[in-house]
Amino acid sequence: MIKNSKGFTLIELLAVIVIMGILLMVAIPAVSRIIENSRKDSLVTIAKEYVNAVRNSWASDSLLCGSEDKVSSSMDEGNYYVLIDTTTEATEELLDQGGKSPWGNRDLKGYVRVNITTNAKEQRVTKYYIAIADGTHGIYDNVSSPTEADDLARGDVIVNLDTDDNKEKKKSIMEIPFETGMVASCSLEHGNSDGLSLENDSWETIISRVKAGQGYLYKVGDTKTVNMGSLGIHTIRVANTSTPAECSTAGFSQTACGFVLEFADAITKHVMNLASDGYPYGDNIGGWPASEMYNYVQNDIYNALPNELKSGIIDTYVVSGHGPTESANFTSTDKLYLLSSKEVWGSYPGGHDTATTQTRQLDYYKAHGVTVINYSGAIKEYNVSNVVWWLRSPQKLWESYFFHVNVSGHMDANNSIRLDGVSPAFRIG
Repeated sequence: MIKNSKGFTLIELLAVIVIMGILLMVAIPAVSRIIENSRKDSLVTIAKEYVNAVRNSWASDSLLCGSEDKVSSSMDEGNYYVLIDTTTEATEELLDQGGKSPWGNRDLKGYVRVNITTNAKEQRVTKYYIAIADGTHGIYDNVSSPTEADDLARGDVIVNLDTDDNKEKKKSIMEIPFETGMVASCSLEHGNSDGLSLENDSWETIISRVKAGQGYLYKVGDTKTVNMGSLGIHTIRVANTSTPAECSTAGFSQTACGFVLEFADAITKHVMNLASDGYPYGDNIGGWPASEMYNYVQNDIYNALPNELKSGIIDTYVVSGHGPTESANFTSTDKLYLLSSKEVWGSYPGGHDTATTQTRQLDYYKAHGVTVINYSGAIKEYNVSNVVWWLRSPQKLWESYFFHVNVSGHMDANNSIRLDGVSPAFRIG
C-alpha cells in the first residue's frame, strides 16, 4: 500500500519566509531601540555620578579653585569647572564614582560646571551642570538654557556629535575646555597625594577618617590585605565612596551607599542553602536572610576578621529579592552581606532579580564599565583560579536558584546547593 506523503508547497514555503521576514523587520529595530535606550540611560547615570562626586568634594572643601587656589566654599559668584578626562590619573583620583562610555567602554572627556549665585534672600545657591562625551555620543551643557544635572534624562543624550549641527557642541565639550585650561577651574586639594594609603594606614586611622567624612581620601579600587586566621590572608578593596541622593530614598538598600569595602577575591567556598525535604537542590525560600549562607557569613566570616576592623563595621540596611514562592522582597540588618546583581552589573533587561530598583551599582564596577555585555571586570579568583561567586539575589523564576557571577564575570544563576565562592562586602563608618 502506497502512503500519500505530502510536503509543503512552494507557495506555503514562500508565505512562511515572507512572514518571518516581516517579523524580523519589526523585531530587529525594536531590540535595537531597547539597547540604544539602555545605553542612553547608562550615560545619564554615569554623568550624574560624576556630578555627585564633584558635589561631595565641593561640600567638603576638597577642591581648590581659580588662580588663587581658594577652597570651594570661599568662591565668589560665577562658574567653576572640574574637568573630566578618563585617560588621565587626575580624573581617576577625583571621579572614581563615574565610568566610561556605555558605547564600547570608550574614554570620556568633558566637565562638571558648578554655578554659584545669590538669590533675593541673600542666600548662596549652588547648581551643578555637566557636559560629557566619548567623541560620538554625549551630553551638552547649553549655558543659555541649561538643564541641571539632577534633571538630566534619556532625551538629553546626543547620539551623533559628528553631524554639522552638533560639531560646535562637540568642540565645546571635548576641545575648548582643555585648550584654554579654563582659568576658573577646580582640582583636588589633596586626594591621595599626601601619603595616604589604604594598605599602609591602620584600621583605626581608616575608620577615623571615614567617620569624619573623609572617605574620599581613599580611591575606589584601593586595596588592603587582611589576615583571617584559618581562612587565610585576603585582599579587601574600596568598592564605593559615594552617597548619591537615591540612597536617601525610603526603602532603598544601603549596600552600595557610603564607604563600602568588598573582598577582591573569594575567601572560601560554601553552599547557599542545604538540601531539604522536597528540595534536593536547595531552595531560595525566605531569600538571603533565611539562607544557610547568611548564617555562615554573619558568624564564621565575620568572626574571622581582625577585631580592629570589626570595631568600625556598621549595621547595613539590606534589601534582597525573592523567589517564586513569595511576593515581597526581604530586608535585613547585616554586618556583612553578599552583593546583588544590580550592584555588580547595573541595570539589565532580564528582570529576574526583584530588588533591582532598590539598590544601585557600586562605584567600583561602574568605574570599570561592568555591564551584562561587558563583564570581565566582575571576575574574581579563588586559589589563583577564576571562580563562580555567590550573590544574595534569588532568581524569581526557580525556587532553588540564586544568582552568581560565573568564571568569565557574566551573570548566571544555579541551584543553591552548589559549592561556590564567598566574597562579602561591608560598610565602615
